[in-house]
This record gives sequence, C-alpha cells and structure tokens, in this order.
Amino acid sequence: QELVRWMSVSGEGIETVTSYDETTEKTQIKTNEEQTAIISSSIVNNYEATLNDVVIVGRIPFVGNKDGNGNDLGTNFDAVLQTAIATNGVIADVYYSEDGMAEDSSESWSQDTTDMSKYKSYKIVVREKNLAKGERLNFEYNLTIPSTVGNNAKGYANYVVYYKIDTQNYSSQCSVGMFTEEKEI
Repeated sequence: QELVRWMSVSGEGIETVTSYDETTEKTQIKTNEEQTAIISSSIVNNYEATLNDVVIVGRIPFVGNKDGNGNDLGTNFDAVLQTAIATNGVIADVYYSEDGMAEDSSESWSQDTTDMSKYKSYKIVVREKNLAKGERLNFEYNLTIPSTVGNNAKGYANYVVYYKIDTQNYSSQCSVGMFTEEKEI
C-alpha cells in the first residue's frame, strides 16, 4: 500500500526517462541550443484508504532549487516555465509562485497565467481534497531549456505530495533530472 508517483522528462531530441517514487532518473540534453522539455507526472492512490487534504508542491529546475526535505538538488541553470500546468484525472486547481521556496501555506500563490516565465514553483490542490483508492491525478507542463546552457549543466524538477490518512500526515516526493555533457574546464 502506497502512493505511487512518477515523473518523466521528454521532448524532441531528449531521450525519455521516468523516475518512480524516490528514484531520480536523468537524461542528457543538448548544449548551447534552446530546447523544450515536457515534464509529465502522475500520482495514484494504492492505499486501501482514502487520502485526505491532497496537495502537490513542485519546483521547476532553477539554480538553488531544493527537494521537499530542503536539500539542494544541484541545479546549475534556470529553466523557464512555458505553459500552464495541464491536469486530468481528479479535478484539481493549479497555483503558481515566483518564490522558489514557496510552501503550501505561503501567501505568494497565484492563478494568473499571463506570464508563466516568472514562476518557479507550483501548487496543485485536489478540489475535493480527497483521493480515493485507485484514483489518479496526472499533470504536465513544458519548460524552455535556454541556449545558454553549456557543458557540466544539471537541472532537476521535483514535487512533493502532502496528504493525510485519518489524522496522520504524510509526504512523498519525486524528481527527474537533465544534464549536459561533462567536460573538464
């Protein structure tokens, strides 16, 4: 019994890789060439119980981004959010923040999608707050990898799912990475 999570990165000229649960898979991207990376994710409730108060807080790749435990992911380039996050499965509301450290309770969340390029964090709130056994939430967004990315670059996207079973709080995270060719400087 668990909350199944996965996150993948793909795109033209990018080999698709998928991270499951706590693993972090990486794929190579090109240097000095603007690219579009597609980040696709899903959560599925495989518990026997209904999950309550389900919220996802995620980060796109940017210098200094951290995982759900506050550990630096090692990203050394800034990707740019191209598109609003599309969801399907259970109905959910999506919020965005320019604050790369925004938490679920932060005041910086907005649903304004006029200029997606300014956002570093996102929050997805399951509208009914609950995810019943077997229910799924899928979400996807596009990133621009800038042409200024050279050798020895690393970038990680990450999300954390917060939920309750009865009165017990839980969190689970997932990350996926991109890198460029390593060369001695």
